[in-house]
Amino acid sequence: EGMQVFSDRDLAKVFLNWLHDKIKNSEITPNRVPDGVIRVNEGVLLSQALFQRFISEAPYKEIKLMQANQILQALAQSGLSEMTADKQFLQQYAARDQANFLIKGLIVNNVNLIFPYNIPPEVHQNFVKVPAAVLGIQPSAQM
Repeated sequence: EGMQVFSDRDLAKVFLNWLHDKIKNSEITPNRVPDGVIRVNEGVLLSQALFQRFISEAPYKEIKLMQANQILQALAQSGLSEMTADKQFLQQYAARDQANFLIKGLIVNNVNLIFPYNIPPEVHQNFVKVPAAVLGIQPSAQM
C-alpha cells in the first residue's frame, strides 16, 4: 500500500475542508482561544495547536506522520498565507490582558477562505500582533 504524496495545494485543501467541517459542526468555535481560530486585524490567526489537532484528526495516515510546522509551511507556500518580510510563516500575537501570553500561528489574510459559509466573527480585541523585533522575551505560556 503506497504512501500518498500531498502537494502544498492538496494539503491546504484537505486542511480547509477539515476546518470548515469543524466550524460548521461547532466543534471549533471561532475566537474561542483554545480552539485556535482567532479573528485579528490582519485576518484570521490559526494557532500551532490547531495544526496539531488537524494532524491527530487527519483523514490520511500520511498527514498523521507530519509535523505541525510542515503543515504550516505547506499552507503558507500554497498561497493561503503571506510570509512576513523576514520570510517567517509564524506570526505571534500577545494578549492585552495577560502578560507573557503569546499565540503563535499562521495568518490567513483572506477571512472568507476560513469562513465561506458563515459570517466571519468580529475581530478579537484582546490580541495584538507582536513585531518580530520585540520577541527577544521568553514567554511563560504558549499555545
